[in-house]
Amino acid sequence: MIVKVAVPEKFKLKVVPDFRTLIFGGQKEIHYIGGTDILPPPLENEKEEEEQLIKDMNEMKDKILKERFIFKVKTGTMDKVFGNVSSKQISDDLKKKGYNVDKKQIKIEYPLDTLGDHMVEIELHKKVKFKIRVTLAK
Repeated sequence: MIVKVAVPEKFKLKVVPDFRTLIFGGQKEIHYIGGTDILPPPLENEKEEEEQLIKDMNEMKDKILKERFIFKVKTGTMDKVFGNVSSKQISDDLKKKGYNVDKKQIKIEYPLDTLGDHMVEIELHKKVKFKIRVTLAK
């Protein structure tokens, strides 16, 4: 349904041919991004920065994959671990080894509460995801 309403001249909008400028009541100029664009296209410099960031994250991934992550835990009967290893503990261990990985970047699918090896996903960037082996030992 289309409703037509009489609008006083001072409130009418005029679209300039570049479709990015509106003239409000002949006096004010309002800049906006028209059409279906929500954000302007990324600049070449931003693309290069993003590519460099991904390259740096991939280099960091390669270094992390060469590391070993062993956590000494206390166990009870039948080697049941008291508590579990958290993403915070893994993040702290990564920081001790020189890698700045936030605990929010570490995805643990299930509680790490048994002895042995577990696979944990790390997402450094939306395009740089990988799994590391975390070992729980007595």
